[in-house]
Amino acid sequence: MKRSVMWAVSASLLLYGCQQEAESLAPKNVLQINASHQNHQRIETKAEEKMRTSFPEIRDVVAVKGEKHLLVAYQIKQLKRFRSKKIEGEVNKKLEKEFPNYTIVASGDLKIFWEAQKIARKEKDLSEREMKKKILNLKKLKDEQT
Repeated sequence: MKRSVMWAVSASLLLYGCQQEAESLAPKNVLQINASHQNHQRIETKAEEKMRTSFPEIRDVVAVKGEKHLLVAYQIKQLKRFRSKKIEGEVNKKLEKEFPNYTIVASGDLKIFWEAQKIARKEKDLSEREMKKKILNLKKLKDEQT
């Protein structure tokens, strides 16, 4: 009696678990976006993935694409910050090689990282002109001597 109850309970749990997995595999409501926005996303996502895979000393990455500019802001892990200038040079070389058609603006500065995150959140609401202006403003901020 005890064994048959255990078998019934375990079989029902197994069936319930399989049902949950099948529901999670079902496609959700997918939002359709225009092709130009998808192209932007692909370039930004490709830049972010390239940074994550190529540089283990980088903790977080944000990429924003303008008309002809690609802004990549990143955070360097705590103990690797002593090599920040060398890392920045390697990042610039890698990104310029990977994306030759874009002007690369790459920075490990935390302020620029925060601003790039703000721009990335508002990306859908900004026009190409506003995006270019914001990216150039961040480039000027990056090149500024402190």
